[in-house]
Amino acid sequence: MTRIETHIDRYYQARTVTLHGMYPERALDQLAQLGPAGREVTNEAAGVGSLLLGEPLTYLVMTRDDLEERAPRIVDLYENLMTALVRELYDDDLYPLPGSRGINLNYLPPGQGMEWHQDGADVAITSSLAVQDGGANLRFFEPETGTIVNAPPRRGVISFLPGRFLHRVEASSLPRVTLIQAWTTAAHESLVSRNEEERSSRDRYLYG
Repeated sequence: MTRIETHIDRYYQARTVTLHGMYPERALDQLAQLGPAGREVTNEAAGVGSLLLGEPLTYLVMTRDDLEERAPRIVDLYENLMTALVRELYDDDLYPLPGSRGINLNYLPPGQGMEWHQDGADVAITSSLAVQDGGANLRFFEPETGTIVNAPPRRGVISFLPGRFLHRVEASSLPRVTLIQAWTTAAHESLVSRNEEERSSRDRYLYG
């Protein structure tokens, strides 16, 4: 087993972590206002789409470039404080994903959801920050216990999980605004950079 495969296996077995209070209220307010201002993205990839069979998923996204212009302190938090935090939580050297995939602000309109999927083999850890209460629930399968965990969105709560955990987002009558952040191992970082042009449509959808 290669070093990269060892990292993948370890993170697949890791447990999820939830935290509250890492982001100040003013930052959550700013992200909530920015959510509906993102660009519209439609994805028709199998397994990533509306819970209504055959209907593609449409949502709004602000990429890293957008956030650097509109909310630079949020990007700074991701690259510094949050990166230090995930290194402590998972006891390993983790680095922000290169390019636009590392951090995105997603606005999922009412009635939209995502079926079971993984974030991609090149993602070691992802986190989802709920900007507001309500909206679509995050559900993930935890391999250590063989159980499905339900994580309803609560303002300011961050859910961390290995990128290869199977998870889904249920449809809701309320919009879902989340800040998605992702990190990879040092060994993975060079591989991700080399394969940037070969990303699957699912990865393009999830990370911009």
